[in-house]
Amino acid sequence: MIYSKEVFSKAENEIGRRHVRALADFEKRQKIIEDNAPEIAEVNRRLINTSIEISKIIMNKSVDITSALEKIKEENIKGQQLIRVLLDDFGYGE
Repeated sequence: MIYSKEVFSKAENEIGRRHVRALADFEKRQKIIEDNAPEIAEVNRRLINTSIEISKIIMNKSVDITSALEKIKEENIKGQQLIRVLLDDFGYGE
């Protein structure tokens, strides 16, 4: 079946609208959780800074990149596990 450009355009607009709404809902839920559990906000900030840390490691030629990246990976896994525990502790478990 062949669809017109108009149908594709409408579908694309609807997908975009749903994406924006889902993102707004996510940000609202995240703010509520972080307001009630500031520890989660701190862990999230650390996880968000991962890309900055990786960039610094790559640019620092005197560092063993493999072991430094492995350390970041382990820290991120621990951070994700801590968030799961904190979410459960504050009643936001799955």
